[in-house]
Formats: sequence, C-alpha cells, structure tokens
Amino acid sequence: MPNISQHEAAELWEIARDHYTTGAKLQFLCQHVQDTQLRSMLEQHSRRLLQVGQQVAGFLGQESPGFQGHNAHGSMQSAHQSSQQFAQFQSAPSYSQQYGAPSASLGQGGQSVDILAAGEALKDFKHLAIAAVRGATESSQPARNTLYQLAGEHLQMADQHYRWLEQRGIYASPKADHQSTAEYSHKLRQIAQAGQQAAQAHTGQAQTFFGQAQGVPSPSYQQGTAHMGQQYTGHTSHTSFAGVGTTGFGQPFRQ
Repeated sequence: MPNISQHEAAELWEIARDHYTTGAKLQFLCQHVQDTQLRSMLEQHSRRLLQVGQQVAGFLGQESPGFQGHNAHGSMQSAHQSSQQFAQFQSAPSYSQQYGAPSASLGQGGQSVDILAAGEALKDFKHLAIAAVRGATESSQPARNTLYQLAGEHLQMADQHYRWLEQRGIYASPKADHQSTAEYSHKLRQIAQAGQQAAQAHTGQAQTFFGQAQGVPSPSYQQGTAHMGQQYTGHTSHTSFAGVGTTGFGQPFRQ
C-alpha cells in the first residue's frame, strides 16, 4: 500500500491482532461446546477470522519500499508470531483430551458452556464490526473497502449466534407494545413535518434574497419605495415654493 500513514498502520495492526486472538479463542471454545450446530459455526467462524487477520496484516506488508517505519515492521512481526502461536495451540492436546469432557453439572445437557460460548462470540463479532468501521474511516484504499465489507460480514456472524441464543430462549428481546410504537410513529411524523416546513421557509427566503440581488424587488419593497418617493416629492415641492425668490429671512431675491 503506497503512502500508508503511521496512524493507519496502527489501526490495521490492532484489527489484525483482534482477529487472530478472537479466532484462537473461538477455536478453543468450539472444543468444549456440545451443540453440533454451535460447534460448526464456531469452527467456521474461527477459520474465517484467521484468514481475515492474515488479509489485514497483508496490507501492512504492501507499503512502498521507502516506508520502513519501526511500528510497521513490529506489526508484521507480531502478526506472524500470533499466527505461529495459534498453530502451536492447534497442535497441542485439547482440554477434553487432558482433563476429560466438560461436566454435565454445568447445566441441563451441558448447555451452560454452549450459552457462554455463543454469548462470547456474539459480543466479539459486534466489537469486530465496530472496529472495522472505525478502522475504515482512518484507512486508504484498498483497505477501506475491505474493512467496510468485513464489518457487514461480522454483523452476519453475530446474527447467527443471536439466532442460536434466541431459539433457545436465552436472548432477552421483549417486543415493543402498540402504544409505544404508535407514539414513536407520531413523533417521527412531527419531526418530518418540521423539517419540511423549515426547508420551505428557507427556500422562500432564498428566493426573496436572490430576487433582490438580481434587481427584481419584492412587492413589499416596491410599495415601500413608492411611499417614500411620494413623501420625498412633496417635501421637495414645499421647499422649492418657499425658497424661490427669497433669500436670507424671506427678503426678495434680486440679481
């Protein structure tokens, strides 16, 4: 990426780091859940997060040859270390292999671990989506479009875990009552009408202003001008009548 800024490099490093660590955590959690659907989602999502981490870290390695910032070099080194640590983690014996399967006393059918895993994944994907949008505002192309796309993808992943929790009656999502929604709709109509009225009033003022600027006076301006002209004409006639042929204190004017 040519002309990458130091601030953008720091943002990309944080996003890549969060994807590596979150992917490793989901890989760890999927080894302890019992629900097959949730385990499949966690495995798929963890693999995707590691791919994204490598993709985002790749933007740091595409700078121009003249960019040799210390932090950028450290970012790539940290990303590679995270990838190596995750590979070591995958090759290590799982928790269940070392200590046995999770105890069923954690909940009916071992659902407690599943609930915690789904809730943790839901929280993480929301965080990653927000971080991607924030990072996109600080990044240049092509990283910006990639981060915007990742934000939508992460929200879809979060929605899958939300659905899983909702189907099991865990997610609290009370429905709004009819009175509340009706009040919301009424207030929104008032706001929309106020916006239209303000726009119309502003348009009328703009037309009046531009009309005067172009030499086309408004009706009120024309009436006021005519009235002032009448007063000025009358004053001038009176002055001329009183002053013609007189000088000083009313003495006859003589040439």
